Amino acid sequence: MLAAARRFARALATVPCDRTRVIGVVAHVDAGKTTLSEEMLALSGAISRSGRVDSGSTATDFLAQERARGITISSAAAHLDWRGTRVVLVDTPGHVDFGHDVDRALRVMDGVVLVVDAVAGAQARTEAVARAALETFGLPCVAVVNKMDRPGADFGKALASVAARCLPEGCAVVPVQRPAFDAAGAFAGPENALDAAAVADVDDAVADAYLADEAPGDAAVAAGLRRATLAGRAVPAVCAAALRGVGVAEVLDAVVDYLPSPREALAGDGAAAGDGFAGFVFKVAHDARRGPLAYARAYRGSARPKEVLASSTGAVERPGQFLTPLGGGLEPAESWDAGDIVVLTGLRSARAGDTLVGPKGSPGFDAARRGAGLRLEDVDVPPPVFAVAAEPGSPSAAKALEAAAAILARDDPSLVVDVDGDTGQVVLRGLGELHLEVALERLRSDFGVDVTFGPPAVALREAPTAETRRPPFVYDRTLGESRLFCALELSLAPRAADVDGEAVYGGGPPRISLAPAARDALDGASKLHGDAALAGLAAAATRGTLGGHALASCDITVEGAALDGDSSLGAVRAACAAALRDALDHAAPAVLEPVMRVDVAVPEARLGAVLDDLAAGRRARVVDVATAGGRATVVARAPLAELLGYATALRSATAGEATFALEYAHHAPR
Repeated sequence: MLAAARRFARALATVPCDRTRVIGVVAHVDAGKTTLSEEMLALSGAISRSGRVDSGSTATDFLAQERARGITISSAAAHLDWRGTRVVLVDTPGHVDFGHDVDRALRVMDGVVLVVDAVAGAQARTEAVARAALETFGLPCVAVVNKMDRPGADFGKALASVAARCLPEGCAVVPVQRPAFDAAGAFAGPENALDAAAVADVDDAVADAYLADEAPGDAAVAAGLRRATLAGRAVPAVCAAALRGVGVAEVLDAVVDYLPSPREALAGDGAAAGDGFAGFVFKVAHDARRGPLAYARAYRGSARPKEVLASSTGAVERPGQFLTPLGGGLEPAESWDAGDIVVLTGLRSARAGDTLVGPKGSPGFDAARRGAGLRLEDVDVPPPVFAVAAEPGSPSAAKALEAAAAILARDDPSLVVDVDGDTGQVVLRGLGELHLEVALERLRSDFGVDVTFGPPAVALREAPTAETRRPPFVYDRTLGESRLFCALELSLAPRAADVDGEAVYGGGPPRISLAPAARDALDGASKLHGDAALAGLAAAATRGTLGGHALASCDITVEGAALDGDSSLGAVRAACAAALRDALDHAAPAVLEPVMRVDVAVPEARLGAVLDDLAAGRRARVVDVATAGGRATVVARAPLAELLGYATALRSATAGEATFALEYAHHAPR
């Protein structure tokens, strides 16, 4: 089995770039995304047999928490071969709490397979991931209407929901197939439905032939659809029942026929231009045996194991091995070439979002060592909205808890770990209750930490709501025979946007900077004084003046500074804390709470109960209500604090007939 896997890996490595597809599989939770990925791996021969989500035996769900819960928590990559084309497949999470992992995966994809439930149609996360793929990252897309064997499945309605909720203006769904049914009305599989008239609407060459009555052949129509797909004007659609393995071959055919090769995808990407090697780390995972595993994509050039690379952080890294992910296993690769996704071992400090360049001695390498090299665009990390305190079971477990929590935070940039400098208490902050539950389970099961946890609490922030520029704040103290002196002039400005007449905040950390005059004054003593001011303000910004919550969504600028000959670094840091408190007192500070987007799907007969509950007790603002086919979809925004326990309340109000999804929208004054 091992020898076969290695032969397969070597064979894939010889496939040319034009015969490669790098794709992500995305969907709303429970749409059958992981099952489809598993069946594609099995059908192609990448794995000997397909596993099942409900039994925890799938190749791409490798974490114990994924197998226990039956959901994907962390993106996983695998390689397969189909029709002589190497397909690099990344199965992504469907649950909103792990949405940041999806965004990081999309950052390195060339195309996506959007899986849609044939009964439910496009749902809240379907819309979110589709718009991220198509609009934010500009990725070509193939849609798969899955679960066509379920009662109530409707191919046409599912595609209509995709067109209405998921596609940008100027992009159309083009069915490549339609479902066929047997005499009993059961789904028998897909049949060809590629229509020249539909493709003529999205491709000029096919339109010209069609209007000239030249009857373009199937190959010309398929080529036209491919052009339209790569240009973002069309989304080819197929149908399947992945759990039965029906329609899976046609999905793979669509991936090969309509999604781009790395050469096509990177043709207009500035990251692919230039000399030397450049790669991007999009994920780091901890392995008990191998240590940190960095998942990364090469954008130009080629690298070999043990070659020295420079990180955009200025660090020097020497990867031990390049590994190819193959359906649940990793096989050594001899090189890392443009377009490839590999797993790197031996990286000491790399984190998701780092750019790696080489070779050693090249201009790009030397620039990166100075912190001024190529930095490929990263993905913004959403602010945490929940927090939970972790208490070690014994004093001896405290260090183990801190170390394990730091590893989790390196694996997952959306997980924030704070350690109180006074009490030593460890606080984990994340994107949702499930996000934190999984992190806490991993502390116990993966790292063996004896730990207990408090109840989750909503993570609040503080921010100025008005601009201010204060006169110089003078910090002048005497400690023994030493004088501690520093004068700082600070300005504060909120970073807020207007949404429906309401000021909303992004919740991200403050931006701290030194104006040129302040930089000159501080660096005149030594560069350490300027760095001390930035570090002092960053530390002071972790605790606001109203409730001790961290500051967010604001700009903090040192406009001017004055020192004397005895000004120490400690004096600069102390002056920063005092000056920031003074500035906040004059900037109308407010406590910010996270506000969530709420998507509720409910039978139309129960709509009134849902709207009453949202409006009466949850401080919600209803944004949209749509009805179709006896069901309604409600979109609202409500403070997260008012949505704790909402699952139980909604189940009670609708007799269990409604479902809902939450997604972070913004922060707003409480």
